[in-house]
Amino acid sequence: DNVEEYKRRYQLKAGEAAAAWNDLIRLCRTLSETPLDALEDALAPLLNIDRALWFLALENVFINNDGYWIRASDYTLFQDIHGRFHLVPHDANETFLRPGGPGFGRGPQISGVELDPFFGSDDPNKPLLSRLLAVPNLRARYAAHVRTIAEEWLDWTKIEPLAERFQAVIADEVKADTRKLHSFEAFQKGLAEDFDEEGFRGPRRVLSLKSFVEQRRQYLLSHAEIKKPAPTLKTPMLQVLRDGAPAEGKPTGRDSVQVTVETSGEVRPDRVLLHYAPAREAPFQRVEMKRNEAGCYTALIPAMRAQTETHYYIEATSSAAGTASFFPATAEFGALKYPVRN
Repeated sequence: DNVEEYKRRYQLKAGEAAAAWNDLIRLCRTLSETPLDALEDALAPLLNIDRALWFLALENVFINNDGYWIRASDYTLFQDIHGRFHLVPHDANETFLRPGGPGFGRGPQISGVELDPFFGSDDPNKPLLSRLLAVPNLRARYAAHVRTIAEEWLDWTKIEPLAERFQAVIADEVKADTRKLHSFEAFQKGLAEDFDEEGFRGPRRVLSLKSFVEQRRQYLLSHAEIKKPAPTLKTPMLQVLRDGAPAEGKPTGRDSVQVTVETSGEVRPDRVLLHYAPAREAPFQRVEMKRNEAGCYTALIPAMRAQTETHYYIEATSSAAGTASFFPATAEFGALKYPVRN
């Protein structure tokens, strides 16, 4: 309860407000002390949980050696108008590397880029990892996000053209830099070619960006927990309901919208949830979808205020497999949307 303890570790960037410190204390206490079976519901009004899991997944997948998984630092907490905190990463210059650096200590022996996606989840000094991932539903959501990043972005065909473009933009500046940590030749080679370079402790083998991407992708998609089968969601269908009856056109501020989705795959979900919000930055509500006679799942989004956009996504979970899937795969971060007219 002593705010001075927090001021030793955090710096308030928007003036000095007692309410902000009290909200931070409340968040920390809720995260640390709430029983696990009640943690998700207790945290939801205080923390954007889905974004926090994306934050943790991104830092692990791309091995940010200044990241939360290793040092529990190098991030900003932003509190939005709804009172929820968001984690904003910064200082990612030690990314795309073998794991190591301050905070890693001696650690377990890790071969190459084979950092376990759940590394740090048993460390009580990293409560976002140890507490959130101890909740089965949130652990499954985190694993789904790791899988999505590995499948969609640990892909050299996508990263290569971006990296080449960025390399060309900064090449002249790097060449002119008299205090760079690597040679210009290393800068040129480092995209697609492993090479030997003199380090602080003698010659070392430097992993190219291409090798990192390909090796990290293979490891993650072969990881026992990441490759577990999950329910498959097909593209949802929307039906406008006006006074309880199907209607044509876009919904108005007095119409509800029925969402229907079909599942497939070797794993059948035991729960399908519809998440929706009146705006992208607003907290999402959730409702359980009911299975109909055709084997599809349906739920209603209530009437929303006119001249807004309703955002929504669907979650399917299997408690037996311990897995989750989302449509779209980006979940809250890239939710689907539809306009509400007058």
